[in-house]
Amino acid sequence: MRHFKFDAGYREVNWVKNCVAVGLSSGFFEPLEATGIAFAEVSAGMIANLFPWGSDYETSARQFNANMLRRYERALDFIKLHYCISERRDTAFWRDNVADASVPDSLLELLDRWRFRPPNELDIDGQVDIFTDAAGNMSCTAWAGKPT
Repeated sequence: MRHFKFDAGYREVNWVKNCVAVGLSSGFFEPLEATGIAFAEVSAGMIANLFPWGSDYETSARQFNANMLRRYERALDFIKLHYCISERRDTAFWRDNVADASVPDSLLELLDRWRFRPPNELDIDGQVDIFTDAAGNMSCTAWAGKPT
């Protein structure tokens, strides 16, 4: 088995002046997720829609950066949800990924909501979430596996 190291994370600011980080230069979570491809596609579409045909990039950059930051935060919630709903705890990797300190507050909030009701369309943001169908399925799994 080959092991490799990588630094997971994402840029909080992707568009600076006339330069935009796209795809893996923008963020990378883990090699098993399709976030790199999805974010490259989303970024290209947003650049096409927001591109300022004048010389002022700042307004478009602020909107792009805020939108991408929110998308990365939601994607991180979705990825961490996989670990949280798994019962696997046999290695330090799995235990570290479910430790409260490594789970975003936004996901802890969702998991808390789902203790008392099933997930619904108010929990999935179709304008921001990149895995909307999968997120709905995963959150329903989380609810079904967590009795109150």
